[in-house]
Amino acid sequence: MNRPMIVALWLATVALAGCSKALTESSASGVIQKWIDSQSSLLVSTFAGELTKQVGIEMINRWSVPDVQRLIKQGYLEEKTVSVSYPNFSGQYSGVHHEVNIFRVYISTPSVDTLDIRTVSTTKPPHVEGQFKTCFENNCDVGSVSGAVQRNGPSTLTLSFPHQGSGFSNRPSPHNRLIVALQRSQTDTVHEYEPDAKPAPDAIIGQYTDANSYVVPVPIPIRANHVGPNPPDIQQDVYVYSWTNKLPKDTFSGAMLNLGRHLVVESCEHLLLASETTATASCKTHVTLTGGAEAIFGNRPTDRLMEASFGKQPDGTWIGTSIKYTPPPYSLSQ
Repeated sequence: MNRPMIVALWLATVALAGCSKALTESSASGVIQKWIDSQSSLLVSTFAGELTKQVGIEMINRWSVPDVQRLIKQGYLEEKTVSVSYPNFSGQYSGVHHEVNIFRVYISTPSVDTLDIRTVSTTKPPHVEGQFKTCFENNCDVGSVSGAVQRNGPSTLTLSFPHQGSGFSNRPSPHNRLIVALQRSQTDTVHEYEPDAKPAPDAIIGQYTDANSYVVPVPIPIRANHVGPNPPDIQQDVYVYSWTNKLPKDTFSGAMLNLGRHLVVESCEHLLLASETTATASCKTHVTLTGGAEAIFGNRPTDRLMEASFGKQPDGTWIGTSIKYTPPPYSLSQ
C-alpha cells in the first residue's frame, strides 16, 4: 500500500469517528449543557427567608450574626436605630370579682383585688413586676405579678400564688398561677361618639374557673382598673435593617435568592442507557453567581449533583430532555 492510500484511509477513519452519534459520559456534559442553555426560563434560586424575613422589621436586639455584619461592612445592608414607645403600666390597680353560679348569678359578696406593679425599663422589652392582694371579707391572699410589656395589644401577666387559699387561689391549678391580660387604656365604647369622651383607665382583665363549689366549673371574670393618671410611656431604641441601593434589585424574588441563570455542567458519570432511545447520567454542576447573589451567598460552595435525562432523535443524535436539580442551600452563619 503506497503512502497516498494510507493517508486517504486515515482521513476516512477520522471522518467516521467525527460523525459518531453515540452518547458517552464525556459527551453527555456538553449535550445537557446545551439543553440547559436553551431554557430561557431557567433561573437558579434558593430560599433565603432566614435572612429576608428579618429585614425591615423592628428588632429588640442588634442583629449580630456574622453574615449580617459582613453585609453591613460591605455596604449592602444598613443598620438604623429607631426610638419606640412602650406602655408604662406602673401604678396601683383596683377591682372586685364575684363568685357566680352556673346561671352567671352573683352568689357572694365581692372579693377586693389590689395590685401594685411597676414597669422596669432596664430590659428589652420592658417588663412588669410587683405584687397583688385579693381579700374576701377578712381573709387575704398575696402573690407576685410578672410579665413582659408588648408595644401593641394586651400584655400577658402571670399572677403567682404561694399556696392554696381563698380569693383567686381557691381554683384548682397545678402551678397556682393565673394568666391575665394587661390592657392599654382605650376610649370608653359607651361614649366613643361624644366630643368629651375620655379614655378608660388601663386595666388588668382575665378570668379563672372556680371548680371547688360547683359540679360544673364556672368562669369568673376579673377586672382591676388603674387608679390615677397613667405615667409617661417608656422610650427604647430598636434596630431596623434595610437593603441599600448597592444591592441589585433583582437579587431577591420575595424570600428567594436569585443565584444566577448560568448553571455550569462540569462533568457527567454513571451513564445509564435505560432503552435504545433514553438515558440518564449523574452530573457535577456549579452556578456562576450574579453580583448580588455573590454578595449575599458569600463563599459558600455552589457545587451540586444533578440527574440528567437524555433522548435519542430519529437521526440518531442525542439531546437533553430534563434535569432533576436542587439548588445549593442558604442559611445564616451563626
